Amino acid sequence: MEKTSFETLSKDLQINILTRLPLKSLMKSLVVSKTWATMIREKEFNVDYLERSTTRPRVMFMVERYKPEPHEPVMSWFDTVYKEQRGIRATPYSEVLFHSVYRDEEPFLSCGQQQLRLSLHSVYDVSQPIRGLICLKLRNKLAVCNPGTKKFQTLPEIQVREDSIISSFLGYDEATDVFKVFCLTRMKSGKPLDGTKEYLVLTVESTGQESWRSITCEYDHEPLTEGICKGGVLYYGAYIFQPDEANDQSYNDTLVVMSFNVRSEEFSIIRYPNPEAAFQWLRFVIYNEKIALVDDADFDKESLNVPINGNKVFYIWVMDERTIGERELVFAQNSYGADRDDDFVLYYGTESTTFRKFKIQGVVGKDQTVRTCLDHVDSLYLM
Repeated sequence: MEKTSFETLSKDLQINILTRLPLKSLMKSLVVSKTWATMIREKEFNVDYLERSTTRPRVMFMVERYKPEPHEPVMSWFDTVYKEQRGIRATPYSEVLFHSVYRDEEPFLSCGQQQLRLSLHSVYDVSQPIRGLICLKLRNKLAVCNPGTKKFQTLPEIQVREDSIISSFLGYDEATDVFKVFCLTRMKSGKPLDGTKEYLVLTVESTGQESWRSITCEYDHEPLTEGICKGGVLYYGAYIFQPDEANDQSYNDTLVVMSFNVRSEEFSIIRYPNPEAAFQWLRFVIYNEKIALVDDADFDKESLNVPINGNKVFYIWVMDERTIGERELVFAQNSYGADRDDDFVLYYGTESTTFRKFKIQGVVGKDQTVRTCLDHVDSLYLM
């Protein structure tokens, strides 16, 4: 039988073969030949690879923990920024571990492991993953990162006073294939309706020539939750401030869900049905292909130890009530203050009302917090 080399195959067949490779293997393929590297970096290939990746979604665990020994290499961006801002050379003892596995494949929560470790410095923010990318913020410096490829792109520094607070969000518009970063800056000493807030947007470019643009927002508000983006719209919980008609020196605040259209860069508000809720306990999720808020105020490490037939209530608010269907919510246990050798998550079927419990291997330590992100995927952005 005559042997056939990869180079003699048609380009369509080559692409079909390469798109089936795991991300780690594909990264190694970049150095095999210039022809392979050129093909892998083509936009058409990136689209095909991402489309195939969406059929194998990942669950990502963001774990804040003390650094285990021995120390492993970490991403240089966090360390460099921290040293610039603090002027120190000390090695931090805490880190953020991004640990992702295929969501629906066996062995469950162990298949296709990927890890990225970042030193944990000062106040930081990490966005929800979108098409394989996350946005990292350390004070007034930001970067877009692909945890799978361990590549990042530094964004321009935001020029603000040292006592400013910056809330950052990553958004994506499918129609134009554009990523944007939205930031709201405000003074720590600022007051509602004082006009000191600034709304900034940056379009992520592969050329690295981005710049921040000021936009307007008619709703004076303060973000309270992380954001989630779907269908070209970014959603996040916030307080909205309005003047008190009875008292010019006072104001009223209301809990709302803010929506930001990534393409038009326009804001709108969605009234939350329970204005007395505490947004710090609310988590945005994709529920049956719709945006939803889950109230997990009672979901602590004590509730995780309650027998499956124990009485625990989870409140779910879905923007379109007709979307109720068989979906699962995922809860991870925080083990702060506990000395544990393993950790676990619970999968809760909202229609079947059944729990499934799974251990997570190799990501735990003493005094840690865990955040879960569903529908993360492998992508070739920033390669």
